Amino acid sequence: MNNKVNIALKENLGFRIVFSVIVVIIFVLTAHTMFSVIREGNKEKKSLRERGEILVRLIAKRSMVGVFAENREMLKDVVSDVMGLQDVLSVTIYNSNAKVLCSRRKTSSISSQVTPDDNAIDNVKFTDALNISENPVSFVFIKPVALRPEGQGDETLYFSPPEAGKSERVIGYVRIALSKDTYRHEIASVVEQNVIIMIIFIIASVTIIHMLVKKVTNPLKTLTNKVKAFEKGLPIDPLPVETNDEVGNLAAAFNAMTVARGQAENSMRESEERYRRLVELSPDAIYVQHDDKFMFINKSGATLLGASDPSQLLGQRVSNHIDEKEREYTRRRVQQVQEDGVILPLFQAKHVKLDGTTVDVEMSVSPFVIKGVHAVLVIARDVTARKGMEAQIRSYQQEIHSVTSEMLSLESQVEERERNLIAADLHDFVGQNLLALNFKLSMLQRSLPSPESIGQVEELREIVEQTIQHTRSLTVELSPPILVELGLKYAIEDLAEGFEKTYGVRVAVEDDGQLKPVDDNARYLLFRCVRELLVNVVKHSKADTVKISLTRTNDNIEVTIADNGIGFDTVSAIRKNKGFGLFTIRDRMRRLGGYCEIETEPGSGTKVSLVSPIKL
Repeated sequence: MNNKVNIALKENLGFRIVFSVIVVIIFVLTAHTMFSVIREGNKEKKSLRERGEILVRLIAKRSMVGVFAENREMLKDVVSDVMGLQDVLSVTIYNSNAKVLCSRRKTSSISSQVTPDDNAIDNVKFTDALNISENPVSFVFIKPVALRPEGQGDETLYFSPPEAGKSERVIGYVRIALSKDTYRHEIASVVEQNVIIMIIFIIASVTIIHMLVKKVTNPLKTLTNKVKAFEKGLPIDPLPVETNDEVGNLAAAFNAMTVARGQAENSMRESEERYRRLVELSPDAIYVQHDDKFMFINKSGATLLGASDPSQLLGQRVSNHIDEKEREYTRRRVQQVQEDGVILPLFQAKHVKLDGTTVDVEMSVSPFVIKGVHAVLVIARDVTARKGMEAQIRSYQQEIHSVTSEMLSLESQVEERERNLIAADLHDFVGQNLLALNFKLSMLQRSLPSPESIGQVEELREIVEQTIQHTRSLTVELSPPILVELGLKYAIEDLAEGFEKTYGVRVAVEDDGQLKPVDDNARYLLFRCVRELLVNVVKHSKADTVKISLTRTNDNIEVTIADNGIGFDTVSAIRKNKGFGLFTIRDRMRRLGGYCEIETEPGSGTKVSLVSPIKL
């Protein structure tokens, strides 16, 4: 059934239009039904809430004396009057201790579902103001019965005055539940009306649209048959243009197309002449070769090969005008085009002029048919000047690279000096001031008499101590003392020991014992890279063992970090922007004149090698 509908939608325009109209009508009327249901439902809910508020306030007022005296007979009269109303499901009156004084409910399935046990205090939410709650089939209103000091005179005679400082005194509670039957009936009525309207609209729309579609599709079928005949080259009679609308315009356009068909054939002959002139006037060399001989060559091609007129080259062997070193390679490329019928991408070669000099060209070779002969079309462009400019650009790039390397070296030295200065300032000024502040706070804490003040000062001391620890950590990160005083090996061993204590990952450090002299900048960058790789192991690899190896090979120092974790796919990590840290490490090693290698795959751990030249 679904396949038949899909085929009809693809092949039958009329069915598509009718189907679309039905879908739009259903969508619009469904939205209208939902809007109407929400609007009428909110209106009915508001009416029920207002009615419930009035009833619960009225009962609270009328039952004030009965609640105070706990006179059940008086309360029964009040409740009986209200229970006679249509939407009232239950009425319950409590004293101030949540004891039921009077309760009435209608015996129905709905009432038993939504009215809780009136003797259960936990089922009633008592408040000092009007409380309204809602469940699937009813509204529940709870109102305190209260005395106010500004009440009427007869009330103050029977009831004791409220406690001092209170505006009113609660002596009991009234609870009433109203049914949602009226609300549900209203919603059902709205839905029923809209369904009837939807059916009427669909029937009327389908009838009207079907008639209109027929007026459009019948001329289109006639036009389709004419087009098929046109495609086969059969003689075609003009289509009748019966209307001035889009269909009539389409028929008129088709008639004009058949007239233009003959004109197009004449235009094609003119076009061939124009393209011949374009070839003749092209600044690129264009020639056609067959059996290694020139069959055609334009004026630019003759000029490129040092001839004054194209006729000087016609019939000559093309291979005689290809540099001897590239002659065999070019012959194979041309043969590939002739045999496989492919278009080769641009490639460079050297052409030999009539005077024996050579010229650099960029060639494109493609199959070509001329006078029924399968030949090869060659387009060649003189790139001698461009190659000279490229050589000059490469020279400039080398100079720029040299200057950039010097600037990077200077930048690294400046960065190292700034790190040391910042670390010194943090230690000598910020750190000392924080210690002094912590000491002062400690003295202040001892002199305060109030426990609350002492607690606040203690909180300040904790913040200051956290700041001191963070400052010390930052100082060590900027300029690790052990790295400066003892060297890279001992700094990495200390770093590994810290990671073992902090994260529980076993980190083993091995050194080949050879001397590894490096300057301060290289030592610091290598240390930072190792620390960042260890952080990556803890965060991502799920490894429990890491091995760090320091070796010297010729004039290079190599630091290898290998773990037994889950590994990762490097290509996928780059696509998901998760390889930024590795990219940064590669950039740092490049600045040192070294490189970074990564060996990993999912499930087999990761090995990262940092290689830097020895720098004294």
